[in-house]
Amino acid sequence: KEIIEPTIKAMNKEKRPFRGVLYAGLMLVKGKIYLIEYNVRFGDPECQPLIFLLKSDLLKILNNCVNKKLNKTKIKWKKEYAISIVMVNKGYPGKFKKNSIIKNLSLINDYETTKIFHSGTDLDNQNNIIATGGRVLAVTSRDKNFSNAKKKAYEVVKKIKWKNSFFRKDIGFRAKKLK
Repeated sequence: KEIIEPTIKAMNKEKRPFRGVLYAGLMLVKGKIYLIEYNVRFGDPECQPLIFLLKSDLLKILNNCVNKKLNKTKIKWKKEYAISIVMVNKGYPGKFKKNSIIKNLSLINDYETTKIFHSGTDLDNQNNIIATGGRVLAVTSRDKNFSNAKKKAYEVVKKIKWKNSFFRKDIGFRAKKLK
């Protein structure tokens, strides 16, 4: 209300209405919201849990947005919770080692409620999956219970064998008693 709505109103006032995906990077500090950045794209890794919960056709939503029909679009969501744990190269966002091998990704077989989104990966000449970027994998799980979704995501992260990985262990710890 304090950031997005004034931005949209200002664009409309300047006769530059916005149609598309507007990502606002926000930070909450001592109860006050601060705007860090705007992007005209989905946020990463924020997008992964959202897309995993979306029941409606994303392309249809975006087409309707561009064609000024979004207000007539019924957007449906799964009645679940989702969480993403991002695995990064040790040292990221600073210097980090590239081309380390990532193993056990094929052991993750719960594709219905857990997905691994790749961003900084590639194949080497022996078809090993290797880490080539800073942010490398986003392990995303969903469940009707937030604690179960979180537990599943961290279980999958622990199955992945990658010597040079780092991931935060506090993701979702502030969620307030979500069932």
